[in-house]
Amino acid sequence: SEDSTREAAIAAGGDLNDLEGFSRLKPEDDSAYGFALALPQIARSSGWSGLYAILASRAIMNIILNCVLQVLLIMYLGEAKKVMAPLGGQMHLCDFGLDMDSCPGGPRCTGPGGTEYTKTRLYSYMQWSVQRFVKQALLDVEPDKRDLIEDKVDPGEYGMENYGCRVVCCFLLAVTLLPEIFACMHMIILLWCLPSDNSSWFEMVQPQEKVDGEAHSPLSIVRFKVAGMPRVWKAFNFVFIFGARATILWFVAWEGFYYLMESPGIVESVLGAVSLTFVLSIEQLIVSNCTTHASKYLMQNLEPYNQRSKSNFVQVTIDGVKIEKEPISRIQMFMIAIPKRISLALGLTAALVFKYYFQ
Repeated sequence: SEDSTREAAIAAGGDLNDLEGFSRLKPEDDSAYGFALALPQIARSSGWSGLYAILASRAIMNIILNCVLQVLLIMYLGEAKKVMAPLGGQMHLCDFGLDMDSCPGGPRCTGPGGTEYTKTRLYSYMQWSVQRFVKQALLDVEPDKRDLIEDKVDPGEYGMENYGCRVVCCFLLAVTLLPEIFACMHMIILLWCLPSDNSSWFEMVQPQEKVDGEAHSPLSIVRFKVAGMPRVWKAFNFVFIFGARATILWFVAWEGFYYLMESPGIVESVLGAVSLTFVLSIEQLIVSNCTTHASKYLMQNLEPYNQRSKSNFVQVTIDGVKIEKEPISRIQMFMIAIPKRISLALGLTAALVFKYYFQ
């Protein structure tokens, strides 16, 4: 009936709400960090047998490759904006050109060249510096024509094209960083909540009977599951796996925001916000193209560690079907109603923009 269908849908809300939490924990199956976290534990559970040990070592090699590539790209990005640009005489963009609509004659209408902004005299740093060089060269060659050159040769000014575009691009970059931020949170919770023991990540299951006594495939009688992790491995994963991930995330966020805040052009800002996320996606690129099918199978079939408590479950019967449902409290409903991700992106944007101005 319609009432029963509605009741079943309401009961399913508890499971939907559970997806927002961290009650079902497993390493990510599309991330090099998840592979490096899980495969050594599977190898440990197998007694470091040949194939599993090789898959675990390859996962560690992939994470090293990922970190090297990400660090190099971050270094090159920082070198371009913080080393090469200042050596070329480029000043910080700051808020040059912010009040373009009120120029000339406004309170902040003087550019880095000492003249007032107008919309027809705004150029990129490359073009502005070339035009200034040409003007200075003419003054050096023809010093007796200084008044004429000053009157006829106008190099313009350097500044941003649109401050609103700058802020929007910074916010979009913060939004693209959210999955990586929550992945770091998930990794910390996983390491904290897993039992600190040597329990196996394998479990033998009873297969279905086959006709004519046909032999079973070994994969049909083995189940892979997230289980305990010794404290030594927890410490190793926290320092080297989580530590590397969190450090790279911070530098991508800061160098990305610095790059956008130093980008004066609209097109440069938009393309920069889109392309900066490529640095974080390198790990998924490595998983897609440099990981064996055996490793992918293990990760995709790895069952999560379920820490969901059954104490709050209530048994009900809907049209003769007995189910267990978990009521959703008002606090849980309130937490769902709060746009936590958007709030986090806004807070991250504000914090890093503040750091840019006051570093």
